[in-house]
Amino acid sequence: MNKTLTINIGGLVFHIEEQAFQRLDQYIKAIRRSIAIEEQDEVVQDIELRIAEIFNSKITATKQVITSDDVDEVIQIMGRPEDYSIDDEATYQHTEQTYYREKKLFRDTDNRILGGVLAGLAHYFKIDTIWVRLIFIFLVFFYGTGILLYFVLWIIIPSAKTTSEKLDMMGEPVNIETIERKIREGVDYTTSKINSIDYDKFKAQTQRATNQGTKVIRYILGIGFIIVSVIGMLVSFFVNLMIIVNTNFMINEFDIPSEFIDPTIPRWILHTCISLITFLPFIIMLLLGLKLLYTNMKYIWITAITIFVLWIGSLIGLSVMMINGEASNFIKKEYRYNVTYSSDDKDSTVDDAFLFTTSKDAVLALEDTVQNTTDFINKIEIVPSYQEEIYGKLGNTGHQYKNVIQTKEEDTAFTVVITEAQLKLDPTFTLYLPIGKKVQLNDKVKPYLFHGLQSSIKPGTHWYEMRDDFNLHCTDCN
Repeated sequence: MNKTLTINIGGLVFHIEEQAFQRLDQYIKAIRRSIAIEEQDEVVQDIELRIAEIFNSKITATKQVITSDDVDEVIQIMGRPEDYSIDDEATYQHTEQTYYREKKLFRDTDNRILGGVLAGLAHYFKIDTIWVRLIFIFLVFFYGTGILLYFVLWIIIPSAKTTSEKLDMMGEPVNIETIERKIREGVDYTTSKINSIDYDKFKAQTQRATNQGTKVIRYILGIGFIIVSVIGMLVSFFVNLMIIVNTNFMINEFDIPSEFIDPTIPRWILHTCISLITFLPFIIMLLLGLKLLYTNMKYIWITAITIFVLWIGSLIGLSVMMINGEASNFIKKEYRYNVTYSSDDKDSTVDDAFLFTTSKDAVLALEDTVQNTTDFINKIEIVPSYQEEIYGKLGNTGHQYKNVIQTKEEDTAFTVVITEAQLKLDPTFTLYLPIGKKVQLNDKVKPYLFHGLQSSIKPGTHWYEMRDDFNLHCTDCN
């Protein structure tokens, strides 16, 4: 019965006899003493990884402990430090038996162009890397087979990271000699590269590369700004043109009340503000793009600041027009719509609530004695209704005002004559027009209608039908 210890070597845990541990510890210490200080840690780490790999192959279901014989076999495979004669030319003479392992396939990341797949295949098949690369280039022309195969191999083949794995990739024996030689080659190569650096030249090249990179980025951003600004200006121009041409259509289509914008301000001022708000940002972007391309251009910044101030002024102007607009009319109109849609709007008190009701189409006329238009702005309103009959109100009631309105029922239509006495009253006259019913309007009535209705009324006398979009549509216009 022997005493055992638990050790961690190369990241693996092993149970080892006490005598075998002492022999292994002395062996690793001897290796460390024989190696230059600057290489000790890396060489010993790779040697321990190789020892752990050998120990792991010795563990079976019936054998769980590393013995002295196993340590002796490791020493025979790896070699003793005193068995190597190392001089400045890096020539080695080993007196023990050399141990070779089966070659393994790894990606050679030290000689890679992309992932090191082709360099690793060249090591595995012992051919020059250039031939493997030519084969894969040839396979690219067969429906991209080479590209697909390369990325598949890149995923499934591991990279050679440790010195032991790099030696396995090249088919060289993994012992003290090869591990130390491989590490020394890497150190010597790195040292020679560092010593050969012309730092002044490197600094100058870095400065030139930085300046060149900055210049390229500046050109890319400048061209991008110019392209985006030109496209934006074209889109803004056509959108504003459509708005100007189809203003009335858009107001009706989106149910925007004209009172939302101050009706006393000319329409061209509104369109100018909207055009400047949407167009000027792209002008500023164009100037910035030109400045990035041509750094010596003058007055770019002062021009951009002036345009920005003009843009702010347009934004403020549009806001003022909206603030001064009679937005309360919009709320009032929406409220009336809701009241109109209620099925309880007509009840048993209909004669008291309405000035009149009719199942026929209505003719809205103006009494000849009415003269002054400006005193009676927004006095007639026509709103949609879900009722079956046309009816009219003055304010919320109707019966006390029946003496100021004139009506006449004919075979095909019901005529309502708006009198001056009616227009002088504070309540607004509202005509509730069911969907599908018609009303006849003429040029004399138009000035007294709400502004939102006037845009739908054509010159002359025409019939207008209330449709599902809650707007009046001329039925006899050319």
